[in-house]
Order: sequence, then C-alpha cells, then structure tokens
Amino acid sequence: MILQADTCACIPNSHLVDDGESCECDTLYHWSDDLTECVLDTTSSDFTWVIDTLGTYYTILRDVAIVDENDIWVVGTIRVLEQDSSGELVREKYNSAHWDGSEWEMKKILSGNTENKGIQYFNANDIWVTSGFPIHWDGEEWTLYHLQNMGLPVSVEYCWGTSSDNMYFVGSYGSIVHYDGSGFTVIESGTDINLYSISGTPDGEYVFVCGANKFYNSIILQLKHQQVETIYEGESAYSIPAGAPRTISVYGDTAYFASGLSVWKYNFITKSSSVVYEAQNYEGISARAIHVNSPNDLFLCGARSEFIHYNGSSWSSDFSVWGQFDYQGVGTYGMDVKDDIVVIVGKCLGALRGLIAIGKR
Repeated sequence: MILQADTCACIPNSHLVDDGESCECDTLYHWSDDLTECVLDTTSSDFTWVIDTLGTYYTILRDVAIVDENDIWVVGTIRVLEQDSSGELVREKYNSAHWDGSEWEMKKILSGNTENKGIQYFNANDIWVTSGFPIHWDGEEWTLYHLQNMGLPVSVEYCWGTSSDNMYFVGSYGSIVHYDGSGFTVIESGTDINLYSISGTPDGEYVFVCGANKFYNSIILQLKHQQVETIYEGESAYSIPAGAPRTISVYGDTAYFASGLSVWKYNFITKSSSVVYEAQNYEGISARAIHVNSPNDLFLCGARSEFIHYNGSSWSSDFSVWGQFDYQGVGTYGMDVKDDIVVIVGKCLGALRGLIAIGKR
C-alpha cells in the first residue's frame, strides 16, 4: 500500500515499511476489502457459561483472580452450615475459596471473619487481599498490616500493583496507600470521595484510580511517580463524558473507564480522550467491571451480570448468566479475564448464595 496522496504519512493505524514508500497495517489491524483503511481484526464474542454457587446463606463474592482454568481464587464473605463431629449443624464463615479444576475449597484468611474485597495474585507464595487493611500471603502465613496502628488513619478496600515491592491500596474518603516492600506511605489524594477501583501500566509508571460518593460526585486520579493529578470530575451519574466511573482497565497508552453512562478512554500520553460506547447502546447497564485484552477484545460486566463484549467491529450483549436466575436475579461485584476465560463473581439475590460464572470461548 502506498502513502496517503500528497502527504508523507501513512493512513491511521498503519506504518511505513523498510522501503520507505509503502505502508502496512499495525498489529491487530488488517486492510479493508477496498484497501483504503486499516481496520481492527475481530475476536470471537461466543462464550459458553458454567454457573456455580458458594455458601448456603448471605454469601457475597467481591473479587476474583484467574491463574488458569484450574487455578482460580475468589474473595468475599462465604457463610455455610456444616456438620460438627456430633452431627449438629453449625454456622461457619470463610472469606476466600480456591478452585483446583475439580472443586472449590473454602479458605479462611486469618480468622475468616473479615470480608475481603480485593485480591492481587502474583504467584502461589505472593498474594495480597484487602479487608480494610492490606493482608499478605508469603507461602507460609497471612500477615495483617494494621495501618491505623502504624499511624496511618486510612481504610483500604481495593488493591493493585506490579509486584510486592510496588503495591497500591485505595479505599474510603480518598485513601491511597503505597507499599514499597518495606513500608507503607499515605499518598494525599486531594479528595474525600470513596475510591473503589485502581489499575495501571505494567511498569507501574502510570496508575489510575476512580471513585464516587452516594450522590454520584465522582473523580478520576492519575498517579505518575506517585504525584497525583485529577483528570476528571463528575457532578452526577450523567456528567459528560464519563458519568460516575466505577471500574478501570489499562491497555498500552490508554486507560478505559466504565460507568452507567459510558465507556470512556483516555490516552495518558497524548491527553486525548473519547467515548468508546454509550450505555444506552449496551442495554443501559450499570458497569461493575471492565477488562481490555486489546482494542478488539474488550469485556464489560454489569451490576446484574450482563456481559458485553467488543470484538473489533461490533458490540454483543450476553444475558446468559442473569437468565439462569429468573426473577431472583443476581448482583455482580467483580470480574477477571485471562486469555479466553472470563470469571464473574457476585451474589444470587434470591438464594443468598455467592455467584461464580465461568465463561470460555
């Protein structure tokens, strides 16, 4: 393909080849049928779902981490009725569970009584969870870091990091805490809005946080070298262009934010932004989780387990999980994606059990 007429530049989404006279499409793009533009390759939107539940009453699953299809962790509050040695039914409480490919094993992190809301898995001997405090597994034991006892008056519920030497924790009233492998430091956010999602680039240079209060006043913060910059503030759930963002995914040089209004993407290198899709076009769902594998492989999950996928050319809506529960419905809190596996977690509103939906394509 040749350069654009009367210019020295390739068309968008393409680049010069070695001869300096022609262009080829960038990775993930291909030439359109009429050879006039580079368009995204498409990925499959066909998923098969397996629905499972955990707990026997008042169970809520908040977050999930996929290692592979035979190694999945979920965290939350899991209540069960179990028989003791005398055969009597007793109430037992757990706050995590692990899937080994054949069954779920209930686990207690520390006492098991705290509700864990976030998980960051690095390897079998390096796992973080959050329950108001950071908690770390080193392969032998769980360690609770009581931030208030360290003189840090914060409460943290969600976590993200590139390693256990570079962890971030966010939570109530604008709380942001960084851990460098030896100590915890509070990062002044400049807001008292509750923060409930965090993600960043693989090298940790750019980190993004979002949150909102009960009136849907919302904020998006960018941290670069731990310096905080506000890149968006919303006054309601309908504030243009991002609404009240609840969830973040970062791919390449772009951060994606999803709300009940839209999916908004922000290029943190060029400072440009655009609305990827508007909520009314994907059934008006209230987004709870977003994950971007690539620009042609974007996953979105709603508060009622609605699953939306963008394949590079079109958006598809999948209500398979929600449909399993008829009028009882479901509530969704977390999602993780690994290659061609999706896991959605939450609760069954009627059965009061924890929901786990595993999708494969």
